[in-house]
Amino acid sequence: MILFPYQKVRLVTSLTPDQINKSLSSVIGSGKEFEGMLHQDAFRISRRIVAPNIYLPTIRGTIQASAGATHVTLTFFAGPVKFAILLGLFAFAEYQVRSKEPQSWWFPFFWIAFIHIVLYLFGFLPEKKWAENRLRHFLQTPD
Repeated sequence: MILFPYQKVRLVTSLTPDQINKSLSSVIGSGKEFEGMLHQDAFRISRRIVAPNIYLPTIRGTIQASAGATHVTLTFFAGPVKFAILLGLFAFAEYQVRSKEPQSWWFPFFWIAFIHIVLYLFGFLPEKKWAENRLRHFLQTPD
């Protein structure tokens, strides 16, 4: 959904929850591919990157065992703090425009929509795809 960077993916693997935790613990932590928290039946992580990306997705995962398989639900979203920053920039731009050029009130709306779409297409989606592929690899699930 382009209005709000949020996507949910459900994976099925033959690994047990303990095997999943062991596999994920090898990539989550200080100096590893992901940073965040890993619990017995859930995790919340984000990719460790050097360059700033305001739309870097946070990944919330749940692990549910069932007969013969384990279901892992991945939820990718850009955090509310990131949107608050973007909203603050928009409010500042709108204030500046209205105080100097009141007839150009629409201009910040156009630019914030443009910036949001660009960040979604070139910030959120590629990072989501990369993280999903890496997690599929570690959870041994097919594409």
